[in-house]
Amino acid sequence: MNIRPIKSSFHKEIPGASYLRALNVKKVSLEVVLEYIKMFKLNITSGLFADAMEALTNSMYLALKEGKAFVIPFVGTLIPSPRTRIESGKSVFAGIDIRFIPDQSLLKYLNDNIDIVVLDS
Repeated sequence: MNIRPIKSSFHKEIPGASYLRALNVKKVSLEVVLEYIKMFKLNITSGLFADAMEALTNSMYLALKEGKAFVIPFVGTLIPSPRTRIESGKSVFAGIDIRFIPDQSLLKYLNDNIDIVVLDS
């Protein structure tokens, strides 16, 4: 799993990234990232994809309440997830290509294939 700053030439490809950047959000901690991975994995292994997306957006909500935000680009075609909107009007998006999910552990998939993009503050 790679954690890297978002690049100006790259963020246009990620839904919501330029919007978050305009808000001058702070960098999310690795602990928050690992926490959402744990929540996401627990729900994915139960076979309830909708619950997994809810867990993902819930953890994004908690990160934003702490003044943090992150955007996760998944390999392949990006499909915007439901938006999480906070009282302040901030939003965060994730993209996921579900073709990569079946028949393997999501945590292994994240470790092997995903870059987690951390927005600069």
